[in-house]
This record gives sequence, structure tokens and C-alpha cells, in this order.
Amino acid sequence: MASRPAAAKRPVPSDPPEGRTISLETDLPGTGRHSRPTPDGAPLLSVLAVVVHDGAVLLVRRANPPQAGAWGFPGGKVELGETAAAAALRELYEETGLHGGNPRALAAVDLIEPVASADPQGRGTAAHHLMLALRLDWLGGRPAAADDALELCWAAPDRLPQPLCADVARVACAALKG
Repeated sequence: MASRPAAAKRPVPSDPPEGRTISLETDLPGTGRHSRPTPDGAPLLSVLAVVVHDGAVLLVRRANPPQAGAWGFPGGKVELGETAAAAALRELYEETGLHGGNPRALAAVDLIEPVASADPQGRGTAAHHLMLALRLDWLGGRPAAADDALELCWAAPDRLPQPLCADVARVACAALKG
């Protein structure tokens, strides 16, 4: 979810199939559409691409902050003018080589990183990431760690690797129920 240097992008589907759009107001009440970073420190909008296969979820070990070294879902920031669904499809492909489809809103995850030691009382926020988890169908491709993913694995909810990124267990269980 950290910024990456500009690189040649592999072609990926840009939007969900017709009739499969996601409305943040109805599918994820309270998240709003205007969670872009601003000079006043508003949250950074990111997506998580949640893919289920044979009772397991696809996880990647993150190379970059936030939560570098921890296991989480493929994902990253939503670019200006990009839909959340398109961002999830793009991030899945960039980090794993998999093609996904049929994005469905699953959950919202807030990752709020406190200021390290700027305030003796621990007040303040260094960064706030609002991550929209979208469940995707695996349409094709062979999984391989790429981009800012160090490695990947398929994990059942009772055998998740450690350490985990924020709310991975909760989101994994929700994905397997739906």
C-alpha cells in the first residue's frame, strides 16, 4: 500500500463486468466516497483483493509499509479516478499475476497508525488507511509473488501465517462465509 515508483503496468481488466458495480453508500454504509489523502490529513483510500479457493484465502507477505513483513491480502491505494473495483483487480494482478473478476464489497478495515513519539501522551495520528475489502473470483493466471509482495500462500482460516496485517482473520472468515 506504499507508494511505488512508476513502472510499466501489465494489462488488467479495468472495471467489473456490466451489472457488477459496487456502491459504497449501499454496500459499505458510512465509508463515503471522498477518502482521498488531502493536505488536512484525511484517510488514504486503499483496497484489499480477497480471493477464496478450496476453503482457503490468498495472502501475500508485504514488502513495504504499512505493516511490512506481515501477511495480508493483496492490495494497495486507489488511484485518483479509479474505481475501488478496478483498483482491487489491478492490485491482485500486480502482486500475484492472477486475473480476478466479479468484485463484491465485503468489509471495511481502518488501519490507524499513531505518531511514534511526537507526543508524550501518545496523542495524534501518523496515518489513517481506510481499506475496502472486495471479494474477487479467481478467473485465471498462476499465482506468483510480484511487485511489493515478498511471497504468497493459500491459507485456511484456522492456519493463517503470522504475523498478520490488521483484521485479516475477520475478513478471511467473512469471505469464506459468503
